[in-house]
Amino acid sequence: MRVQPTGLRKRMMAGVACPACQHMDCVMMFVSADDEWIECVDCGHQERRPTPSELSAIQAKNAAEDELNAPDMEPKPVRFL
Repeated sequence: MRVQPTGLRKRMMAGVACPACQHMDCVMMFVSADDEWIECVDCGHQERRPTPSELSAIQAKNAAEDELNAPDMEPKPVRFL
């Protein structure tokens, strides 16, 4: 069992499904002074919110992947039959 530090806020997240087990209304959000994470009370899955530096790296990686996977946007003539 995790020891709860002082200043930790816990909130139930209504209408949210667990990313692991997909159960509804079983996810809690924990917020401390320097960290935020969610935890499923049914299966125990935990997921931490990325820091701002981690978030910018994730966004840059996603943008690069989007450019590689972008469909060809060249205009093509339309032919009417």
